[in-house]
Amino acid sequence: MKTKWTKKWPTKPGLYWFYGWPWGRTKDVSFKPIDPELLSVRIMQVSNGVVYVIKGTFWYKSEGAIGMFCKAELPELPDISGLVPKEKNNDE
Repeated sequence: MKTKWTKKWPTKPGLYWFYGWPWGRTKDVSFKPIDPELLSVRIMQVSNGVVYVIKGTFWYKSEGAIGMFCKAELPELPDISGLVPKEKNNDE
């Protein structure tokens, strides 16, 4: 399945990927190109809309991000019940 990327900022709570320049800078102070980053974005519902969180900090559209988003699909989780050690019976 091909990943669907969009320039539009997501508006539904969930986990997303962002690929690009999160702070709008494509060059450093010496004008050398900065590589784009792949970042996980968490979008959470708040009373007046949504908030975006990357790298443990709030992130705003006004910071000039240049890039694209796609939904981060969670994988199907495996059964790990067999990994839990069996309790020893104290009566033994």
